[in-house]
Amino acid sequence: MARRSILIIAVLIFFVACNQQQVSLERFPYPYQAAFTICSDIDNTCTLEELTVIQEFLCTDKKTAIGNGLNLPLGNSFWMENELIKFGVEEKFSQKTPDYGISYLSAWQDSLPVVQKTIREYNAKGWIDCLHSYGHFSQTGFNRQRAKEYLQIMRRDSLQVDVFVNHGGLENLHSLGFSAHQLGDNPETDFYHADLTIDYGIRYLWDGQLSHAIGLSGSFSLENSLKNAFETLQDWFNPNFCYKHNLELAYPITLEDGSKIFRFTRFLNSWGKHDRADINFMAEQINDDVLQKLLKNRGYLIYYTHLGENDGLPYFKKQTIAQLRKLKKMYEQGKLWITSTSELLNYYTLNKYLN
Repeated sequence: MARRSILIIAVLIFFVACNQQQVSLERFPYPYQAAFTICSDIDNTCTLEELTVIQEFLCTDKKTAIGNGLNLPLGNSFWMENELIKFGVEEKFSQKTPDYGISYLSAWQDSLPVVQKTIREYNAKGWIDCLHSYGHFSQTGFNRQRAKEYLQIMRRDSLQVDVFVNHGGLENLHSLGFSAHQLGDNPETDFYHADLTIDYGIRYLWDGQLSHAIGLSGSFSLENSLKNAFETLQDWFNPNFCYKHNLELAYPITLEDGSKIFRFTRFLNSWGKHDRADINFMAEQINDDVLQKLLKNRGYLIYYTHLGENDGLPYFKKQTIAQLRKLKKMYEQGKLWITSTSELLNYYTLNKYLN
């Protein structure tokens, strides 16, 4: 009798197990079909007015010089220092035109206390969520001691970010990564800071990887797979690149000092056209075809641009504004999840790596 009862129970357990619905995580917050964010480098945002107008247009419903605000949860980036402003050494920088972008410790035209107060407020609101490296430096402008000082100030003033985006220019030697000029994770140089920076709370790194694929970590797409194969072939012939072309939005890597961090990939354009990371080209880079493919592929897209690379007031072209309003409509319709870079990466990594 006991054996018969055990057999019946075993059969019932087997039946229930076979018919139990599989529990799985949604790829995006319900009801969205894909995810999008703007990851902007702070270069050439030279005045507080420019930063304020742009962020209020993106993140509030206020009436601004650009137009009525979009009220979207988008972020921006900041520098701790701009050596060009502080020391006036134009000849030490490779850019054709001087970059007087504002930073937390140096401002070209504005009151520095007001700039600092604004950056703190925007960071607390989530409107600034990325550190665009520690700043704009010449080859001799940065060292480990400065990193310690910057981090001390950031902790003191409650500046919290978990995304580190390398700043361009071969003279910016404190960048993190595997290219010859990226020495920030090399313990044998005075530019080494990776251990301090990761201990502070940085979890995500953009060290230069771009993809033409529309919607990473999404459903299978033959077009994306072909683009990925082409980009892999390109990197085989470029010794400065050692990216994993896996069509993943973010994946863990080990830096030169043994530190672990997530590398993430940004999107600039769908196939080589309009190849400048300049907000003036957004309407072409994030056109209607790209947006529809993003929804179809059910993927993630982190758009790489410079909001400060514009033609002055009202900062955004009509085409750019129109495309941003389309994004807002897709967000309100529950089709496209729009959030900050930090929020998107945290959601993605938690969703992917949660056991």
